[in-house]
Amino acid sequence: MDGTNAYDRLDSWVDLDPTPDHDDALATLARRYLAAYGPATRADFAAWSGLYAKDVKTAWASLADDARELETDAGEALMLEQADSDDPPTESLSVRLLPGYDTYLLGYEKEHRPVPDGYESHVWPGSAIIRPTVVVDGRVVGTWRLDRSRKTMGIDVTPFESLDESILKGVEREATDVGRFLDESVECRVLRPD
Repeated sequence: MDGTNAYDRLDSWVDLDPTPDHDDALATLARRYLAAYGPATRADFAAWSGLYAKDVKTAWASLADDARELETDAGEALMLEQADSDDPPTESLSVRLLPGYDTYLLGYEKEHRPVPDGYESHVWPGSAIIRPTVVVDGRVVGTWRLDRSRKTMGIDVTPFESLDESILKGVEREATDVGRFLDESVECRVLRPD
């Protein structure tokens, strides 16, 4: 190259699939959104997608055959139907340490986010910061941070309220998994609730 800018059409370098039909693309987007964030309301989808109201309506309507309505704290919400399985349902507590800026906290309209009233500023303290969170069965119950300044790397968990033993065991498992990912030993410390 002689230092001048060069432009070329993408399709001359890459085989591109044909552009999908507009309504099919909207249906795919709505289905993928609901698979990741369901149950969710149409308003949640609108806030997350940023689509025009007409496109939101079209996309949401496309879910009619694949989703069921549920009554939630946020009102009527949809959830994708689960495929039938021969496996018995498991009664298990889901505990996750989500990183800062995780999309889980961005997939809902502000008033429907899974953070208890009064604790929003613990997760969103300002200046576009979204702190790492402790999530139990889909609800945020605290925040956490990685402390690399200690001899043994630590995870400090700050719960909103006291956590029961089963949740604490789940937090410990998650902290161990973070250490495995980072290939370091991790010491988990649960601080007093805020």
